[in-house]
Amino acid sequence: MSYKKEDVTNTFGYSTDLSSFKLGYIGSTTTKITDNLNRTEYTKGSINGWLIVAVYIYANSGQWIPHLA
Repeated sequence: MSYKKEDVTNTFGYSTDLSSFKLGYIGSTTTKITDNLNRTEYTKGSINGWLIVAVYIYANSGQWIPHLA
């Protein structure tokens, strides 16, 4: 998905990698400098899905792992 405001275009997207259980973010910002020159900056990051599961368990139970008793 992308949006443009004046001379700046922002593009971003999300990705999943089920084989390594990761969620990712990919983004770029392109700035028009002149008619023939643009500058693009890229951003990429990911988070391990198990961290999301652990935070969810902690938020619901107050413990990092489920209580098995």
